Amino acid sequence: MRMPNAKMDISYALGKISVPSIREVATLGW
Repeated sequence: MRMPNAKMDISYALGKISVPSIREVATLGW
């Protein structure tokens, strides 16, 4: 029933997951 918000939910979930990952990659890269 939430198909129109599927992309928004997925992008939001990926954003919450990718933020800490980017921090870890940045700290490891530097």
